Amino acid sequence: MDSRKKIKIIFLFVIFSGFCVCGLIVRNSIKDRCNDEKARDNFNVAYLSEDLMGLMEHVDEDLDRSKNIFVGKVTGKLQYVFGNAVQKIKVTKVIKTKDGMTSGEDILLSGLYTLDLTTENFKEIYTDTGFMDFMKMGDEYLIFADGKLSKEVSMRQNVYPIHKEAITFKTINLSDKKSHVCKKYIDEDGKAATTKYSQVKGCEIATNSGKVLKKFYQIKHKILKKYGVGS
Repeated sequence: MDSRKKIKIIFLFVIFSGFCVCGLIVRNSIKDRCNDEKARDNFNVAYLSEDLMGLMEHVDEDLDRSKNIFVGKVTGKLQYVFGNAVQKIKVTKVIKTKDGMTSGEDILLSGLYTLDLTTENFKEIYTDTGFMDFMKMGDEYLIFADGKLSKEVSMRQNVYPIHKEAITFKTINLSDKKSHVCKKYIDEDGKAATTKYSQVKGCEIATNSGKVLKKFYQIKHKILKKYGVGS
């Protein structure tokens, strides 16, 4: 091989290696941002406006079709893995199961929230939370999950995907948290109805309407009563 070909191959290898390193740096940077609780304050989340209130109607019928319904205590921090949120839960009460779930077992709840990283240079991160707040460490929730993943798919982990049929109410805090109506939000034609997570942080439901907030708690208490949990 002559020297020109060697130089060309070395040059291409260096360029390729550079792209790989840059890709890893960007990926790790995004991962760090997603799993940084403070950085999440700047995430864009959708809020439930009055014209979307219909999404809460008949939600209990959708939830009832879940294969596994249980109460669980959050024992692990939220982690985003390839844009999919997973969190460790200890099952404290089984209400319905198709997979032999038992009280006291530790599971991973998958598919809680998803990320949209399609914006330019990843400057804006949108996460789909189903209008609900992130689950809080130590709190107990009524949880609606689909069928347990096989050991081959879950890398031998005890993984249950969150129920997909319902848009919201898939995880319901057993306690009532002090929620408020967000004041700063986007409401423009052609743009997604979003707000920064910092505007609704700690609220059980993200909304810009007191009417929606009141309806949310009516439905929440109805669902908790139906399954015999909560205060």
